[in-house]
Amino acid sequence: MDRTVPPSISIIVATRNRSEAISSFLHAVTEIEHPPNWELIVVDNGSTDNTAEVVGKYANTLPIKLVEERTAGKSRALNTGITHAQGNLVVFTDDDIRPCHGWLTAYERAIADYPEIIIFGGRIHVDKEHLPEWLDRSYNLKGILTAENDRGPEDCLYPRNEYPFGPNVAVRHRELTNISLPWPEKIGPGNWLPVGDEYTFLSKISPPSARDRLYVAASVVSHQIERKDVTLRGATLRCFQGGLSGGLLFLGPLSEDNPEPDASPSPTFFTWLTGRLRACRSVTEFFLIHVRTMGYFCGKILQRLGVDQRFR
Repeated sequence: MDRTVPPSISIIVATRNRSEAISSFLHAVTEIEHPPNWELIVVDNGSTDNTAEVVGKYANTLPIKLVEERTAGKSRALNTGITHAQGNLVVFTDDDIRPCHGWLTAYERAIADYPEIIIFGGRIHVDKEHLPEWLDRSYNLKGILTAENDRGPEDCLYPRNEYPFGPNVAVRHRELTNISLPWPEKIGPGNWLPVGDEYTFLSKISPPSARDRLYVAASVVSHQIERKDVTLRGATLRCFQGGLSGGLLFLGPLSEDNPEPDASPSPTFFTWLTGRLRACRSVTEFFLIHVRTMGYFCGKILQRLGVDQRFR
């Protein structure tokens, strides 16, 4: 890589006291295909382990920048990373993913082939070793509990109201320059509500009804699942939190700033709920859909009280 030439892609990953995870991630990145010019920004979010030492071992093999953000909170760490990014495309990922060989080069081709697109999302596979059978069969909950995202082998636009998932999402840098705090720093991992940060971030850049978000089929990562998140207790908490963030933060497909009178109407909540319940394939899934619904209505109550404005 010629470090005198500005990078075409900046990868940002935040980590906190997960030196083994970041070491495995960095090793995996050394083995994939790389664009001619790129950079990797690791944001140490106040670690007290040997994260800095681990990252330093890769300084001669990867174009790494180690940045420190001492105040806990993943969103805050990602915002700090953005201030150091120079690439035309900013790729956000997690320290528990393993990229495929063409992860970055697929994004590089996409930004050239689709100049009208501003948000890109890749395929996310999950390690099913610790996945319970009810979740492996689930249509409703695999996304929220595992971040799995597989829309098939062809590039396609994301439907209205749908966005890429955090472990494999990219945004054109120019879209971030006019937003002082792109990621919402009062929600997300490290805060009282650890979910909802991705939707809030991406919807600032691309309104729900816009058609400028692309699924890039060839950009693939494997996501490692936390065992605690797929136990019944962990799944119950996650589903309630997901419903809460949906009710609290969701603005609907249209707004006064982005009217689309020709767009097809979105289904009502009850139509959505009926469809989800019909798709249930186990008693556990049926229970968790109801938990998520309870969270949603709690979130709507908080939204009516104006609480949502504190977290945007």
